[in-house]
Amino acid sequence: MIQSMTAPLRRVFVRRPPTDASRWREYGWRAEPDPARLAAEHEGLCAALEQAGVVRRLVTDEEFGRYELAEDLIGHHHHLVCSRCGKMRDVDVPEELERTLERTLDRIAKRAGFARVSHRLDLLGLCADCAAEVGADTPRG
Repeated sequence: MIQSMTAPLRRVFVRRPPTDASRWREYGWRAEPDPARLAAEHEGLCAALEQAGVVRRLVTDEEFGRYELAEDLIGHHHHLVCSRCGKMRDVDVPEELERTLERTLDRIAKRAGFARVSHRLDLLGLCADCAAEVGADTPRG
């Protein structure tokens, strides 16, 4: 997918510039990119896309912003997030559980004086690779 993008889009969607100077042109840079300028361009474009409702910023502990397409475009889902490496995976929950969660969160919100609530659910844990590195058991499959 990266190869089919125009150079400006590659600069936005590639999280970090390539470390190998021979690959800079592949990602649309004519010379070594200025990290500050690259970060500013990326954040500015992402902020504009967020304001337009195309993407939403994900809340993470990472030093850089992470974005995904808005729910209106890709549907409601949740995330599994590795607390060690930051790997993120989209997950859907069964409809019955989603309805129960919505009802419960609505009751909690009403008691707190909130209305028209929505939710984002991130499950934190260790991905299989990180679990293996630290010797933690994870179910496979």
